[in-house]
Amino acid sequence: MDALGQMYRSGGTDRRLAGASLGRQGSGWGLDSTPATQRVLELNMRVRLKWQSCSESNMAKYAARTDVSVKRSREQIESLLEKYDADAFAFGRDMALGKAVLSFRHNKVCYRYVIEIIDNPQEERCRWRALYIVIKGMLVAVDSKIMSFETAFMPWILGANGKSLGETLAPQLEQFRAEGKVQLMALPAPE
Repeated sequence: MDALGQMYRSGGTDRRLAGASLGRQGSGWGLDSTPATQRVLELNMRVRLKWQSCSESNMAKYAARTDVSVKRSREQIESLLEKYDADAFAFGRDMALGKAVLSFRHNKVCYRYVIEIIDNPQEERCRWRALYIVIKGMLVAVDSKIMSFETAFMPWILGANGKSLGETLAPQLEQFRAEGKVQLMALPAPE
């Protein structure tokens, strides 16, 4: 627990916050130093510190401190997909290549997602948790009729060439961008 959290729970104060005021001191704009006011200031400081640490690193990494094992995340992914009639699963990992793989079959279509991993157990747990939440989010979209299962997982569809659609199309998209062939598409006019 950080120092501010310890102070808040113990009812203590931080010397930096004791007597803190808004505006000019001695002008009547100051805040009293009651414990309630100090707690509000401490909580405000805590929020600012959290926001500052997130903005300094651009964004806090999802599940950076997770203690959920890779095995448990994979079991939860499998359980989620089984609820949507996925009927075959394969998980693999090749540390030499730095890749882990999730494969499954749904409605006679095979899907595969490759996760880049490094030789760091915490980072691997973090990435599997992130994949779990991504899959869960896509399935929420399917439940909400925002998109079909096939549309949600389309980049993961495994082609006859052994590559997913995403792996096949990504290099072509880069080439189109380089050639200036990718443009924003306007929606068709309503009929």
